[in-house]
Amino acid sequence: MIGNNDGENAVRLDPLVDTDIDWITAACQDEEIQHWTVVPRPYHRHHAVEFVATGAGEFRNRAVRTVADLRPVGMISIHSFDAKSGTADIGYWVAPWARRRGVARAAITLLCTEIRAIPGAKFVLARIAETNVASRRTVESCGFELTGVSATETCPDGTNTVAAALYRLGL
Repeated sequence: MIGNNDGENAVRLDPLVDTDIDWITAACQDEEIQHWTVVPRPYHRHHAVEFVATGAGEFRNRAVRTVADLRPVGMISIHSFDAKSGTADIGYWVAPWARRRGVARAAITLLCTEIRAIPGAKFVLARIAETNVASRRTVESCGFELTGVSATETCPDGTNTVAAALYRLGL
């Protein structure tokens, strides 16, 4: 567990456990999560079972929970870690019942602290749909800098894909 005890909306990051399956299934019914992420559509309970059991190929997954009552409020992941460049590639989503309360910002800050403990870690990368203004503002508020918009990398925007805005944070 990694926690942040600042304020009433403080969150912590926990490894996934079987009891996360049902809330992940419920959250992934949300149109916004389906719009901006690569979660399966439609999303069924067996997808969450597999995600919790296998990690879906992610380097590291964390459930985001409130410190006060351990209520699950989102997911954050290190998609991959490139030891050669020292770069961790991250992604996240916030459940609809917890949006606009600083959850994503707090979770990103905590995950960056966790990444700093990985030997050789130097940078954190976030690939965000160029059209996802809210997520772009969130990483910018965490100190990430826009390094460019990729001509080859894309992100979901509903049923379409759009150019990925590339953000980087030095550790």
